[in-house]
Amino acid sequence: TFEAADASFEFEGTDVETGIGGYLCALDSVTTFTDCSSPKMYNGLAEAPHTFYVKAVDKAGNISEAKDYPWQIVGNVLESDGYASTKVVKISFNDSS
Repeated sequence: TFEAADASFEFEGTDVETGIGGYLCALDSVTTFTDCSSPKMYNGLAEAPHTFYVKAVDKAGNISEAKDYPWQIVGNVLESDGYASTKVVKISFNDSS
């Protein structure tokens, strides 16, 4: 849900072999991921471009590649894909390694 400088992201992952054990999220940097759960809420964001990143961690400890969602806050207007609602990010593991 986007309201001025707030953003909320719902996400889910799938892993048919072990199941999902948790998630890692980052805002505006792919170097600083922290444990998180869905939905992930950010409040009081600056007027600027932003990117939300999420990774899934399966119960075996494997970490997925990051999925990203860029958007921009311009004044009190959100510019993204035209939807003023929660963004859903889906993650799937390909455990062939």
